[in-house]
Amino acid sequence: MITWREHFVRKIKWLLISRFVIFILIFSAVLILLPKQIMLNRLFIVYGVGTLSYLIALFMWEITRKEISFNFLCALQLCFEILVEAGIVHATGGIDSPFTIFFAFSILSSAFVFGFVGTLLVATFAVLAFNATLILEYHGILPTLSSLDAILYTDTELLFLRAFIFTCFLYAMAFLSGYLSGKLKTQIGEMEEVFSKFKRIKLDTEGILQHMKSGLITVNQEAKVIFYNQTAVEILDIHGETVKDKQIFEVLSENRLANIRQKFEKTLNTKTPHTNRSEIIIRNKLNNEIPLALVISNLYEDDLFQGAIAVFEDITSIKETEKHLREIEKMAAIGELSAHLAHEIRNPLASIRGSAEVLASDLNIENDNKKLMNLIIKETDRLSLILGEFLEFARIGEIPLKQFTQSTVNINKLIDAIIDELHNNPIFNGNIDISNQLGANEINVKGREDYLKNVFLNLLINSIEAIFPEKGEIIIQLAAEKRHLFSEGTMVGISVRDTGRGVSDNDKKEIFKPFYSTKVKGSGLGLAIAQRIVNQHQGYIEIGDNQPQGLVITVYLQKEVDK
Repeated sequence: MITWREHFVRKIKWLLISRFVIFILIFSAVLILLPKQIMLNRLFIVYGVGTLSYLIALFMWEITRKEISFNFLCALQLCFEILVEAGIVHATGGIDSPFTIFFAFSILSSAFVFGFVGTLLVATFAVLAFNATLILEYHGILPTLSSLDAILYTDTELLFLRAFIFTCFLYAMAFLSGYLSGKLKTQIGEMEEVFSKFKRIKLDTEGILQHMKSGLITVNQEAKVIFYNQTAVEILDIHGETVKDKQIFEVLSENRLANIRQKFEKTLNTKTPHTNRSEIIIRNKLNNEIPLALVISNLYEDDLFQGAIAVFEDITSIKETEKHLREIEKMAAIGELSAHLAHEIRNPLASIRGSAEVLASDLNIENDNKKLMNLIIKETDRLSLILGEFLEFARIGEIPLKQFTQSTVNINKLIDAIIDELHNNPIFNGNIDISNQLGANEINVKGREDYLKNVFLNLLINSIEAIFPEKGEIIIQLAAEKRHLFSEGTMVGISVRDTGRGVSDNDKKEIFKPFYSTKVKGSGLGLAIAQRIVNQHQGYIEIGDNQPQGLVITVYLQKEVDK
């Protein structure tokens, strides 16, 4: 910001330039009209060189910022000017010189630097120099240059009167210019203070608006964008440099932004103060849905329509949190119901199996009927297995949350142990390559090792079965960290990628539901149990496509902070 001192230096600079131009014009006229006045011409040259030198010195002082007082430079220049001006006045007629006006120039210049008191001091020096010239001429110490001048100096009263009037003129100019300069400095100081406050407020306001997590767009009554922040550009996936002063309907012209464009159109067409709050869906350039919480209002000032303002926020993470919370609540309800059903079914089922075994061994049953008895026993065993998984699913919710988050698990070692175990398992096909790419750095999470082993073992077995009997690859790697959905902590993601058959979009929505399975003989409880375990660890599971083929499932768990 320009200070008042810098402001006055600029003013003096232009004043000196103007004075120098005026001096050149006057000097040119003297050379043309009085070419034989050698002494006068020399004085004018000295005066011009002094003014030019001071102008150059002012530029150099402003550039170098030397430790020389600016006021001191001005004082030297003005003293030099006034002495040269006295010489010019003497050379051009003394009391009757037309160049006495030069004294006024010096006094006016001093007002821009020294203020009221300094201007009076400069005026006093000018008065002394002028009157000293007259006194020396009157006593003959300085010779008069013409007979007319000699006549003027013989009339003492007239000489005194004219000197007194000119002295009063110089002091009057000093009083007026000094007073006006002081007032001007005060006003400029006040204006600078107001401007500084305004600029500070503006910077603070713009800084706040630009760093908002919500997008902000303001348009005028002609629907032209007058303000937007960077968050709006990022959420809407538009080019920020092309937004300012463009029609909002042109900025939001793409079909993917149709919903927010319609909200602007409706608001701008509303003739009364109006605020609309809603949730809308837009899409980014990759055609992914982005849910927005939108508040849009029309702006009025003194009952005059001024435009509209829209504040919107990407609530994708909020929607995901709500979705996971609903899933957790649903799983908890299913788990509670499962426990009751499993206990109610298990005892009768055991009785049925026992009775079938007794009948099959004690009675003389024909072969076909015996097969039916064996089928009953086989199916009751399968139901008992499912009930066991059902009870496991239910028991997970009964374990206190503290037991899942008070211990630390090294995921790197856990994955290595599971891979070694799978290599010795009959379901493992040697044509499937399992690669642990979590890296050398330890990845520690909050959790129970036995339950997390169940999760990753289940996911890896599912990936193997999705590839079998073809050749394929499974990669375990680190995903990007995320903020914790339920606390202030950080969540680390472990992705399991396979090159198997993949699943459809519809299956992705249903795959974690109990008893939903894409396998012919699957119980549909494996992934449901895995998700329940992860949820109890205050984490969650995401599922997506592995490009170009297969599936990627990412488990997000609470990261253990190094102590």
